[in-house]
Amino acid sequence: MGIRLVPFMVALASVVAGLDAGVKRLSEINMALAAILLLFVILVGPTLAILTGFFKNLAAYAYYLPELSNPFGRADDNFRQGWTAFYWAWWISWSPFVGMFIARVSRGRRPPIPGIVSVDATEMSSGQRRPRSTIARIAPKTMTPLAT
Repeated sequence: MGIRLVPFMVALASVVAGLDAGVKRLSEINMALAAILLLFVILVGPTLAILTGFFKNLAAYAYYLPELSNPFGRADDNFRQGWTAFYWAWWISWSPFVGMFIARVSRGRRPPIPGIVSVDATEMSSGQRRPRSTIARIAPKTMTPLAT
């Protein structure tokens, strides 16, 4: 009972506070909790292993990405069978909605197109979709106003 009551009360408080204040408060709480978690992991976790592993895996990703993303000349058949026509059709059908969302969010501003494209490309190559709320939180903060 209590585990269902806490999210309900948080959502209720957010709605009662209003769209601007409630969502802003939830975002600030989320950022504070993320900072606390990051600090905890840095202080308690294997920091050196995390940092070296991050850069090592980033370099390996950059090295192997062209070879693994090429469907031609591969010894295994998993790539072709894993990326089904349905999956490709899903991304092709979803992309106009992403474009319309970015256009609505960036009205009157210049969106960071290279950043948007790289985020979408990363999501597509990982096979995972990022929740729309993440993009909605990131996009308005990274855009610069248009020069008039």
